[in-house]
Amino acid sequence: AVILQMNLKLKTGATVRIFTDSTWMVFNGDSHRNPGQPQHGSSAGTGFLEYIDARHEPIGWKLVGFKGDDRWTSATAANSTLSQIQNLHAKMGRPMQVTDVSAQSIKTIQPSPGR
Repeated sequence: AVILQMNLKLKTGATVRIFTDSTWMVFNGDSHRNPGQPQHGSSAGTGFLEYIDARHEPIGWKLVGFKGDDRWTSATAANSTLSQIQNLHAKMGRPMQVTDVSAQSIKTIQPSPGR
């Protein structure tokens, strides 16, 4: 499961929110597993061992403008449980790379309060 809400503050002072929903596309990562399912073991002290064959990774999927093939399907949106919400914590990652991408607005929406 993945949940994301990204708040972008523009030079104009406006804030744009990007969040996960059913318009996102997903790829079945199980095709990377070789030779089989994850196993419990001793991998760098984590107690979990997984074999990944990166040759099955879709080429270019991390690049701007990537278009998935028929192996990509629409994400399934689901309501979060109270437990999931209570255990949700922001995870800080490395700074994102600023990319100049020309984009045309499809639709502007205002999120409902509390969302």
